[in-house]
Amino acid sequence: MAIHSSKSNKAASFLKVIANPTRIEIISLLAPKKKLSVNQLCLKLNIEQSLVSHHLKNMRTSGILEATRDGINIYYSIAAPHVLEILKLSVGTNGVKK
Repeated sequence: MAIHSSKSNKAASFLKVIANPTRIEIISLLAPKKKLSVNQLCLKLNIEQSLVSHHLKNMRTSGILEATRDGINIYYSIAAPHVLEILKLSVGTNGVKK
């Protein structure tokens, strides 16, 4: 039995975080170097704020997204640009919205 290296474990953890249709949609919305608030993402995805916040928290904790505060709003953006390349490779060149 092969022993998994720390790199393999890190890659598997990263892929588990993005392996969700809603999270992929969030990443796609943020892909063109955008910063969007939770409310903006809720409107675009047509889902409840609590669910969007849950997904954002998981992706922020894993380093995929970053958050910046502007007054009472928190804006999210891509912190790990390599996630975009992974999505492009997994669904073809048209997978991430531009």
